[in-house]
Amino acid sequence: MQYKLSYTSFLFLFLNLLFTSISFAMAQNTAKEVSHQVKILHEGLNFNEKQDCTLIEVEAENGQAMEYYMDVESVICLDHKCKVVRVRLFWDKLGFYNRFELAPGVTLEKTDGIPFTAEDYKKLNRILADKESTLKDYYKNQAHLSAHGSEGLADVDAVTSATSGVDANSIVKGAAWTSCTLWHWANGGVFEVIRGITASQMTTPELTQALTKEDEKSRRFIISELINRKAYDNETVAVVLATLGNSPSMIRFLIEYIEKAPQNVYFGAIQQLYTQSDKSYRVILLNSLQRFTTVNSTDYLNWTAQQLNQVDSFQELQLLLRILDKQKPLSDFAKTEIVQLLKHPQFLIARSAYWFLVNKSVSTEQSKILENFKSKNSDRL
Repeated sequence: MQYKLSYTSFLFLFLNLLFTSISFAMAQNTAKEVSHQVKILHEGLNFNEKQDCTLIEVEAENGQAMEYYMDVESVICLDHKCKVVRVRLFWDKLGFYNRFELAPGVTLEKTDGIPFTAEDYKKLNRILADKESTLKDYYKNQAHLSAHGSEGLADVDAVTSATSGVDANSIVKGAAWTSCTLWHWANGGVFEVIRGITASQMTTPELTQALTKEDEKSRRFIISELINRKAYDNETVAVVLATLGNSPSMIRFLIEYIEKAPQNVYFGAIQQLYTQSDKSYRVILLNSLQRFTTVNSTDYLNWTAQQLNQVDSFQELQLLLRILDKQKPLSDFAKTEIVQLLKHPQFLIARSAYWFLVNKSVSTEQSKILENFKSKNSDRL
């Protein structure tokens, strides 16, 4: 019985592995590779002139990109004396570095021909995945330092991090040039090139629909593309506001999107978000409105005055008053609403309202109310 059970288990495992292999092979067969001849800037080669490169797009059955890869040289070797290895870099469909691969039997080497260890390869992968690495400005810093007669810049492995501007965590020790060269291939101009190709495969309705399903990284890409397309039709705006209106991590991108909209769309979005989103957003929304409000922004100013009757935050009030201070002259409605704040339970708010009105032209009745407030709170003003 025990033998039969083991045999059955073995057969099950064999069939499972066979099915997995077949499924993987089928998935591979459905993927289509498309070659793109592109121009990409690599600062190690030239600060201004882009390089001709072949970028391979791996497409899914629906014709949309799954990932991209490109074969690049591991080092910039202008004297042709160093060992140059071809490395295949992979990116996701949004242009973010994913991984690297080497051909069978090929290895990367450090100083004096020492081969990379398993830990070196792992560290290199972490380095390439760090989009904000100190390697970002390495070539520019070296060009600046060279112009001022600095020494020891030919080999970053030989200089201190203080001199090179490179953090030790940003390089594989003994393979600084490889780390730097590959980082710039992985995180340089290819980023925008890939995003452009991916975006070109999606219609605006497809982008809008994906906004409700994708992760935050994808949502940022979608918002950026919607801005590029000036996609401010009613349906698109409604989905953007509904999807991102209560997402704290996306508020900066949401504000960027609506600030680039036509004026009527912008103001409508501000109004909707102000009433429907979390109150913590209000300061951000008012900061935006303040930048866009002018003396002639009648609708903005009238709406701002209407928000005074529900204010419960000192910071929010300060922004509302700053916007209203652009109204010349201050409307009677705004004066009436601000006078009401003298009764506010938060004295900071009441005192701010008083100081805002004290030098404004107000009615006789309002002047008496201000005097009365001053008399009662003279020791606190």
